[in-house]
Amino acid sequence: MKMKQVCSQTGLTERTVRFYEEQGLVSPRCFEENGRVYRAYSEQDLADLEAAATLRKSGFTIAEIKRMKASPMQLVQVVQSCAGRLREEGQAAGLNAEALAGLDMSRIQDCQALAA
Repeated sequence: MKMKQVCSQTGLTERTVRFYEEQGLVSPRCFEENGRVYRAYSEQDLADLEAAATLRKSGFTIAEIKRMKASPMQLVQVVQSCAGRLREEGQAAGLNAEALAGLDMSRIQDCQALAA
């Protein structure tokens, strides 16, 4: 399967597919034709891309996904670690939202004043 078909079937952009490939989350077969190098994505590659995209949307980092792929026995540890990180980020986001809601916007005229 070629890139356009992969993008059409997964809903991912070409840039995202190439990024996941660069990160080692998928390894399509490469072949040369008429002096150009092409990639042929298998059904397994497609499944790996879809899994990576879903896991990213769920909050997993690329490093966490790579770790789970490389060592399925660490899956529980990685999931627990991710859950803890997301809880902490959620708490920090809540504190930031409260701080922003409490600002006196009549005194803030630019980005520097907001940052202060």
